Amino acid sequence: MEGRVGTTEVGRASWYGPTFYGKRTASGSIFRKHGLTAAHRTLPLGTMVRVTNLANGRSVDVLINDRGPFVSGRIIDLSWEAANRLEIIGPGTGLVKLTVLSVPGTGGIPQTGHYSIQVASFSSYDKALRYKSKLGGYSHIRIRRAHFGRQPIFRVQVGQFTSPRKARSFAREVKANLGNAFIVQSD
Repeated sequence: MEGRVGTTEVGRASWYGPTFYGKRTASGSIFRKHGLTAAHRTLPLGTMVRVTNLANGRSVDVLINDRGPFVSGRIIDLSWEAANRLEIIGPGTGLVKLTVLSVPGTGGIPQTGHYSIQVASFSSYDKALRYKSKLGGYSHIRIRRAHFGRQPIFRVQVGQFTSPRKARSFAREVKANLGNAFIVQSD
């Protein structure tokens, strides 16, 4: 999904479980279950998105402050509060439509970004390094350090794109070869 006002995306939404409450998000803020926030893989942090539950027509506006979801087939992870307002707490997921309302620092002008394909993540740098060494056929291979609470995570990423369309195409190829791949945006 491109970070441009008016862009839409349809897919499955899920919500953060209690293990994430109080943890630091990718934006650096602390996750609060009653905040109207969400995680998206590629939209710039600080983007405002309207999420509409296609089963009941309910909508909520959320701030993208984290990265995810990291489960195949899902496009957004919502805070408990946002999921509750959309009535997807019980089922756990729901079919939704996302509409970009605003993108930070663009004044509505399309924002370009840098996209990569994440192929694995490890709790050990050595394991990430070993996995990276097996990816010789790919370009721009790197390991990015992140944190899950206090636990470091080492994410292995390949490729470098300025177009989300090209990144999606490459992600399909990588997934066919490696079994796991999704697009991430460099902030």
